[in-house]
Amino acid sequence: MEAPPGGPEPSGVGALRPQTSSALRAPNEISTDPEVVATNIALAIILLLTLLFTSTLFNSTVDENRERIEGLARRFAAPFRRLGAQIGVGWQAVAGAGAGSWTERAVGPVLILLLTGLVYSFNEPGLGLNNKSLLLFISLVVPIGLMSYVYEGGEALFTRHRFRVAAGVKLFPTALAIGAGFVALSRLVDFQAPIIYGFIASSAVLVPVSLERRQTGQAVFFPALLLLALSVSAWGLVIPLRELSEGSNNWWTYLPGETAAILFAGGIEGLVFAMIPVRFMDGAKVWAWNWLLWVPVFVIPAFLFSWAILNPEAKEFDALLEGRVITALCLVAAYVAVTVAMWAYFLIRSAERGAPAQP
Repeated sequence: MEAPPGGPEPSGVGALRPQTSSALRAPNEISTDPEVVATNIALAIILLLTLLFTSTLFNSTVDENRERIEGLARRFAAPFRRLGAQIGVGWQAVAGAGAGSWTERAVGPVLILLLTGLVYSFNEPGLGLNNKSLLLFISLVVPIGLMSYVYEGGEALFTRHRFRVAAGVKLFPTALAIGAGFVALSRLVDFQAPIIYGFIASSAVLVPVSLERRQTGQAVFFPALLLLALSVSAWGLVIPLRELSEGSNNWWTYLPGETAAILFAGGIEGLVFAMIPVRFMDGAKVWAWNWLLWVPVFVIPAFLFSWAILNPEAKEFDALLEGRVITALCLVAAYVAVTVAMWAYFLIRSAERGAPAQP
Protein backbone atom coordinates (compact mmCIF):
# COMPACT_ATOMS: atom_id res chain seq x y z
CA MET A 1 0.00 0.00 0.00
CA GLU A 2 1.34 3.41 -0.95
CA ALA A 3 2.05 5.98 1.73
CA PRO A 4 0.70 9.52 1.41
CA PRO A 5 3.03 12.31 0.29
CA GLY A 6 5.58 13.03 2.95
CA GLY A 7 4.91 9.78 4.79
CA PRO A 8 7.16 6.73 5.00
CA GLU A 9 7.72 4.77 1.84
CA PRO A 10 8.25 1.04 1.58
CA SER A 11 11.89 0.07 1.81
CA GLY A 12 13.92 -1.93 -0.68
CA VAL A 13 15.74 -1.29 -3.90
CA GLY A 14 13.37 0.17 -6.50
CA ALA A 15 10.41 0.33 -4.08
CA LEU A 16 9.61 3.90 -5.17
CA ARG A 17 10.06 3.22 -8.86
CA PRO A 18 6.75 3.33 -10.83
CA GLN A 19 5.79 0.14 -12.64
CA THR A 20 5.31 2.09 -15.85
CA SER A 21 8.90 3.31 -16.08
CA SER A 22 10.32 0.16 -14.46
CA ALA A 23 9.00 -1.80 -17.44
CA LEU A 24 11.50 0.15 -19.57
CA ARG A 25 14.72 -1.80 -19.27
CA ALA A 26 18.27 -0.50 -19.36
CA PRO A 27 20.59 -1.69 -22.16
CA ASN A 28 22.30 -4.21 -19.86
CA GLU A 29 18.91 -5.77 -19.05
CA ILE A 30 17.97 -6.53 -22.66
CA SER A 31 18.56 -10.02 -24.02
CA THR A 32 21.16 -10.31 -26.75
CA ASP A 33 20.29 -13.93 -27.46
CA PRO A 34 20.51 -14.43 -31.25
CA GLU A 35 16.96 -15.82 -31.33
CA VAL A 36 15.62 -12.75 -29.54
CA VAL A 37 17.51 -10.34 -31.81
CA ALA A 38 16.39 -12.24 -34.93
CA THR A 39 12.77 -12.18 -33.75
CA ASN A 40 12.87 -8.43 -33.25
CA ILE A 41 14.55 -7.83 -36.59
CA ALA A 42 11.75 -9.85 -38.19
CA LEU A 43 9.10 -7.85 -36.31
CA ALA A 44 10.71 -4.59 -37.43
CA ILE A 45 10.78 -5.77 -41.06
CA ILE A 46 7.13 -6.85 -40.88
CA LEU A 47 6.25 -3.45 -39.42
CA LEU A 48 8.25 -1.69 -42.13
CA LEU A 49 6.74 -3.60 -45.06
CA THR A 50 3.18 -3.35 -43.73
CA LEU A 51 3.39 0.39 -43.15
CA LEU A 52 5.05 1.04 -46.51
CA PHE A 53 2.39 -0.91 -48.40
CA THR A 54 -0.48 0.61 -46.47
CA SER A 55 0.97 4.13 -46.69
CA THR A 56 1.28 3.82 -50.46
CA LEU A 57 -2.38 2.82 -50.68
CA PHE A 58 -3.37 5.61 -48.29
CA ASN A 59 -1.42 8.29 -50.18
CA SER A 60 -2.79 7.16 -53.52
CA THR A 61 -6.36 7.25 -52.21
CA VAL A 62 -5.88 10.72 -50.74
CA ASP A 63 -4.33 12.11 -53.92
CA GLU A 64 -7.04 10.75 -56.19
CA ASN A 65 -9.97 11.74 -53.95
CA ARG A 66 -8.62 14.93 -52.41
CA GLU A 67 -11.70 17.10 -53.05
CA ARG A 68 -14.10 14.57 -51.56
CA ILE A 69 -11.86 13.94 -48.54
CA GLU A 70 -11.44 17.66 -47.89
CA GLY A 71 -15.21 18.11 -48.10
CA LEU A 72 -15.81 15.28 -45.64
CA ALA A 73 -13.13 16.63 -43.33
CA ARG A 74 -14.69 20.11 -43.35
CA ARG A 75 -18.13 18.71 -42.45
CA PHE A 76 -16.66 16.49 -39.73
CA ALA A 77 -14.58 19.30 -38.22
CA ALA A 78 -17.31 21.95 -38.31
CA PRO A 79 -18.77 21.15 -34.84
CA PHE A 80 -15.28 21.10 -33.33
CA ARG A 81 -14.42 24.46 -34.92
CA ARG A 82 -17.57 25.98 -33.44
CA LEU A 83 -16.77 24.50 -30.04
CA GLY A 84 -13.21 25.83 -30.27
CA ALA A 85 -14.49 29.30 -31.14
CA GLN A 86 -16.84 29.25 -28.14
CA ILE A 87 -14.03 28.15 -25.85
CA GLY A 88 -11.85 30.94 -27.25
CA VAL A 89 -14.54 33.54 -26.55
CA GLY A 90 -14.95 32.23 -23.02
CA TRP A 91 -11.21 32.27 -22.42
CA GLN A 92 -10.93 35.84 -23.64
CA ALA A 93 -13.74 36.85 -21.27
CA VAL A 94 -11.84 35.30 -18.33
CA ALA A 95 -8.28 36.26 -19.30
CA GLY A 96 -9.08 39.69 -20.66
CA ALA A 97 -8.64 41.26 -24.06
CA GLY A 98 -5.17 41.10 -25.53
CA ALA A 99 -4.16 38.12 -23.43
CA GLY A 100 -4.36 35.62 -26.27
CA SER A 101 -0.79 35.91 -27.53
CA TRP A 102 0.67 35.73 -24.02
CA THR A 103 -1.40 32.70 -23.04
CA GLU A 104 -0.51 30.94 -26.28
CA ARG A 105 3.21 31.44 -25.57
CA ALA A 106 3.18 30.61 -21.85
CA VAL A 107 0.04 29.27 -20.21
CA GLY A 108 -1.18 27.21 -23.17
CA PRO A 109 1.93 25.04 -23.66
CA VAL A 110 2.34 24.47 -19.92
CA LEU A 111 -1.30 23.51 -19.51
CA ILE A 112 -1.25 21.08 -22.46
CA LEU A 113 2.04 19.61 -21.23
CA LEU A 114 0.70 19.04 -17.71
CA LEU A 115 -2.55 17.54 -18.97
CA THR A 116 -0.65 15.24 -21.33
CA GLY A 117 1.56 14.05 -18.47
CA LEU A 118 -1.55 13.46 -16.35
CA VAL A 119 -3.21 11.42 -19.11
CA TYR A 120 -0.16 9.16 -19.57
CA SER A 121 0.11 8.77 -15.78
CA PHE A 122 -3.10 6.72 -15.84
CA ASN A 123 -1.07 3.94 -17.42
CA GLU A 124 0.23 3.27 -13.89
CA PRO A 125 -1.71 0.72 -11.79
CA GLY A 126 -2.67 2.19 -8.43
CA LEU A 127 -2.24 5.82 -9.47
CA GLY A 128 -2.94 8.07 -6.50
CA LEU A 129 -1.75 10.87 -4.25
CA ASN A 130 1.63 9.43 -3.38
CA ASN A 131 5.30 9.94 -4.10
CA LYS A 132 5.46 7.18 -6.69
CA SER A 133 2.71 8.81 -8.77
CA LEU A 134 4.38 12.21 -8.42
CA LEU A 135 7.64 10.67 -9.61
CA LEU A 136 5.93 9.17 -12.66
CA PHE A 137 4.13 12.43 -13.49
CA ILE A 138 7.32 14.51 -13.44
CA SER A 139 9.29 11.86 -15.33
CA LEU A 140 6.62 12.03 -18.06
CA VAL A 141 6.22 15.81 -18.26
CA VAL A 142 9.93 16.58 -18.59
CA PRO A 143 10.67 14.17 -21.51
CA ILE A 144 7.47 15.06 -23.41
CA GLY A 145 8.32 18.75 -23.23
CA LEU A 146 11.95 18.11 -24.20
CA MET A 147 10.99 15.89 -27.14
CA SER A 148 8.57 18.51 -28.48
CA TYR A 149 11.21 21.22 -28.09
CA VAL A 150 13.95 19.21 -29.84
CA TYR A 151 11.84 17.81 -32.68
CA GLU A 152 9.15 20.38 -33.47
CA GLY A 153 11.15 23.32 -32.18
CA GLY A 154 14.19 22.09 -34.09
CA GLU A 155 12.17 21.90 -37.29
CA ALA A 156 10.95 25.48 -36.86
CA LEU A 157 14.46 26.69 -35.96
CA PHE A 158 16.02 24.94 -38.96
CA THR A 159 13.41 26.43 -41.30
CA ARG A 160 13.99 29.95 -39.98
CA HIS A 161 17.79 29.93 -39.98
CA ARG A 162 18.54 27.66 -42.94
CA PHE A 163 15.87 28.82 -45.39
CA ARG A 164 15.08 32.29 -43.97
CA VAL A 165 11.38 31.46 -43.74
CA ALA A 166 9.34 32.50 -40.72
CA ALA A 167 8.29 29.40 -38.79
CA GLY A 168 7.09 28.65 -35.29
CA VAL A 169 5.65 26.00 -33.04
CA LYS A 170 1.92 25.69 -32.42
CA LEU A 171 0.14 23.67 -29.77
CA PHE A 172 -1.08 20.20 -30.67
CA PRO A 173 -4.02 19.60 -28.26
CA THR A 174 -4.94 16.44 -30.16
CA ALA A 175 -2.00 14.88 -28.28
CA LEU A 176 -4.36 14.59 -25.31
CA ALA A 177 -6.81 12.43 -27.29
CA ILE A 178 -3.98 10.36 -28.78
CA GLY A 179 -2.47 9.85 -25.33
CA ALA A 180 -5.83 8.78 -23.88
CA GLY A 181 -6.24 6.25 -26.69
CA PHE A 182 -2.78 4.79 -26.10
CA VAL A 183 -3.39 4.55 -22.36
CA ALA A 184 -6.73 2.78 -22.92
CA LEU A 185 -5.12 0.32 -25.33
CA SER A 186 -2.19 -0.31 -22.96
CA ARG A 187 -4.49 -1.01 -20.02
CA LEU A 188 -6.69 -3.24 -22.19
CA VAL A 189 -3.81 -5.61 -22.98
CA ASP A 190 -2.02 -5.07 -19.64
CA PHE A 191 0.96 -3.37 -21.29
CA GLN A 192 2.87 -1.58 -18.53
CA ALA A 193 5.48 0.35 -20.52
CA PRO A 194 4.09 3.65 -21.81
CA ILE A 195 3.17 4.04 -25.47
CA ILE A 196 3.84 7.75 -26.06
CA TYR A 197 3.11 9.68 -29.22
CA GLY A 198 5.74 12.09 -28.04
CA PHE A 199 4.83 15.65 -29.08
CA ILE A 200 2.44 18.30 -27.76
CA ALA A 201 3.18 20.85 -30.49
CA SER A 202 3.73 20.98 -34.23
CA SER A 203 5.99 23.07 -36.42
CA ALA A 204 4.29 25.48 -38.82
CA VAL A 205 5.42 27.94 -41.47
CA LEU A 206 3.99 31.33 -40.46
CA VAL A 207 3.96 33.03 -43.87
CA PRO A 208 2.54 31.97 -47.25
CA VAL A 209 5.50 30.32 -48.96
CA SER A 210 6.12 27.22 -51.01
CA LEU A 211 9.15 25.27 -49.81
CA GLU A 212 10.91 22.83 -52.09
CA ARG A 213 10.76 19.09 -51.44
CA ARG A 214 14.41 19.14 -50.41
CA GLN A 215 13.84 21.95 -47.92
CA THR A 216 10.84 20.34 -46.18
CA GLY A 217 12.67 17.02 -46.06
CA GLN A 218 15.80 18.50 -44.51
CA ALA A 219 13.78 20.50 -41.97
CA VAL A 220 12.30 17.23 -40.68
CA PHE A 221 15.30 14.91 -41.10
CA PHE A 222 17.90 16.76 -39.02
CA PRO A 223 15.70 17.29 -35.92
CA ALA A 224 14.60 13.64 -36.22
CA LEU A 225 18.24 12.56 -36.31
CA LEU A 226 18.95 14.74 -33.26
CA LEU A 227 16.01 13.25 -31.37
CA LEU A 228 17.19 9.73 -32.24
CA ALA A 229 20.67 10.52 -30.89
CA LEU A 230 19.18 12.09 -27.75
CA SER A 231 16.92 9.07 -27.13
CA VAL A 232 19.71 6.52 -27.53
CA SER A 233 22.01 8.61 -25.29
CA ALA A 234 19.28 8.77 -22.63
CA TRP A 235 18.94 4.99 -22.79
CA GLY A 236 22.66 4.62 -22.14
CA LEU A 237 22.38 6.91 -19.11
CA VAL A 238 19.64 4.77 -17.55
CA ILE A 239 22.25 2.33 -16.18
CA PRO A 240 24.37 4.79 -14.12
CA LEU A 241 21.38 6.95 -13.13
CA ARG A 242 19.42 4.01 -11.74
CA GLU A 243 22.51 2.76 -9.90
CA LEU A 244 22.71 6.12 -8.11
CA SER A 245 19.23 5.64 -6.65
CA GLU A 246 19.69 2.07 -5.42
CA GLY A 247 18.75 1.68 -1.78
CA SER A 248 17.50 5.27 -1.47
CA ASN A 249 14.26 6.14 0.35
CA ASN A 250 13.99 9.57 -1.32
CA TRP A 251 11.64 9.58 -4.32
CA TRP A 252 13.50 12.38 -6.08
CA THR A 253 16.68 10.28 -6.36
CA TYR A 254 14.79 8.01 -8.77
CA LEU A 255 13.72 10.91 -10.99
CA PRO A 256 16.83 11.15 -13.26
CA GLY A 257 16.85 7.44 -14.11
CA GLU A 258 13.12 7.17 -14.77
CA THR A 259 13.13 10.42 -16.78
CA ALA A 260 15.94 9.06 -18.95
CA ALA A 261 14.06 5.78 -19.48
CA ILE A 262 10.87 7.55 -20.55
CA LEU A 263 12.84 9.97 -22.74
CA PHE A 264 14.25 6.95 -24.57
CA ALA A 265 10.86 5.29 -24.97
CA GLY A 266 9.03 8.48 -25.93
CA GLY A 267 11.65 9.56 -28.46
CA ILE A 268 11.80 6.15 -30.14
CA GLU A 269 8.02 5.75 -30.21
CA GLY A 270 7.51 9.33 -31.38
CA LEU A 271 9.87 8.77 -34.31
CA VAL A 272 8.18 5.48 -35.25
CA PHE A 273 4.81 7.21 -35.47
CA ALA A 274 6.03 10.47 -37.02
CA MET A 275 8.16 8.77 -39.68
CA ILE A 276 5.33 6.68 -41.15
CA PRO A 277 5.39 7.89 -44.78
CA VAL A 278 1.72 8.91 -44.91
CA ARG A 279 0.61 12.09 -46.63
CA PHE A 280 0.53 15.10 -44.27
CA MET A 281 2.98 13.43 -41.85
CA ASP A 282 6.68 14.19 -41.46
CA GLY A 283 7.77 10.78 -42.68
CA ALA A 284 6.31 11.51 -46.10
CA LYS A 285 8.42 14.68 -46.35
CA VAL A 286 11.66 12.84 -45.71
CA TRP A 287 10.62 9.94 -47.99
CA ALA A 288 9.80 12.33 -50.85
CA TRP A 289 13.16 14.07 -50.47
CA ASN A 290 15.46 11.06 -50.00
CA TRP A 291 14.10 7.63 -49.09
CA LEU A 292 17.61 6.36 -48.32
CA LEU A 293 17.89 8.89 -45.49
CA TRP A 294 14.36 8.02 -44.35
CA VAL A 295 15.43 4.42 -43.69
CA PRO A 296 17.68 5.04 -40.63
CA VAL A 297 15.26 7.46 -38.90
CA PHE A 298 12.49 4.88 -39.19
CA VAL A 299 14.16 1.46 -39.18
CA ILE A 300 16.47 2.11 -36.21
CA PRO A 301 13.62 3.37 -33.98
CA ALA A 302 11.39 0.52 -35.21
CA PHE A 303 14.01 -2.08 -34.25
CA LEU A 304 14.69 -0.48 -30.85
CA PHE A 305 10.95 -0.22 -30.25
CA SER A 306 10.58 -3.94 -30.94
CA TRP A 307 13.75 -5.10 -29.15
CA ALA A 308 13.82 -2.91 -26.03
CA ILE A 309 10.15 -2.10 -25.43
CA LEU A 310 7.83 -4.62 -27.07
CA ASN A 311 9.76 -7.84 -26.93
CA PRO A 312 12.81 -7.75 -24.62
CA GLU A 313 12.65 -11.40 -23.52
CA ALA A 314 10.74 -13.49 -26.07
CA LYS A 315 12.47 -16.17 -28.11
CA GLU A 316 11.60 -17.00 -31.69
CA PHE A 317 8.00 -16.04 -32.53
CA ASP A 318 6.32 -16.84 -29.23
CA ALA A 319 6.51 -13.05 -28.80
CA LEU A 320 3.33 -12.80 -30.83
CA LEU A 321 1.48 -14.19 -27.81
CA GLU A 322 2.66 -11.42 -25.48
CA GLY A 323 0.62 -8.36 -24.58
CA ARG A 324 3.34 -5.93 -25.63
CA VAL A 325 3.49 -7.24 -29.17
CA ILE A 326 -0.31 -7.47 -29.32
CA THR A 327 -0.40 -3.74 -28.54
CA ALA A 328 1.83 -2.92 -31.51
CA LEU A 329 -0.09 -5.28 -33.78
CA CYS A 330 -3.36 -3.65 -32.72
CA LEU A 331 -1.98 -0.22 -33.63
CA VAL A 332 -0.79 -1.43 -37.02
CA ALA A 333 -4.03 -3.33 -37.64
CA ALA A 334 -6.08 -0.22 -36.83
CA TYR A 335 -4.05 1.83 -39.30
CA VAL A 336 -4.42 -0.85 -41.98
CA ALA A 337 -8.16 -1.16 -41.35
CA VAL A 338 -8.75 2.59 -41.64
CA THR A 339 -6.68 2.77 -44.83
CA VAL A 340 -8.42 -0.16 -46.50
CA ALA A 341 -11.85 1.11 -45.41
CA MET A 342 -11.16 4.53 -46.89
CA TRP A 343 -9.90 2.98 -50.14
CA ALA A 344 -12.95 0.68 -50.35
CA TYR A 345 -15.34 3.56 -49.64
CA PHE A 346 -14.11 5.66 -52.53
CA LEU A 347 -13.90 2.61 -54.78
CA ILE A 348 -17.59 1.86 -54.13
CA ARG A 349 -18.60 5.50 -54.52
CA SER A 350 -16.79 5.68 -57.85
CA ALA A 351 -18.53 2.52 -59.06
CA GLU A 352 -21.94 3.85 -58.01
CA ARG A 353 -21.39 7.07 -59.94
CA GLY A 354 -20.15 5.21 -62.99
CA ALA A 355 -16.68 6.69 -62.66
CA PRO A 356 -13.55 4.67 -63.36
CA ALA A 357 -12.60 2.62 -60.32
CA GLN A 358 -9.64 3.86 -58.36
CA PRO A 359 -6.65 1.49 -58.41
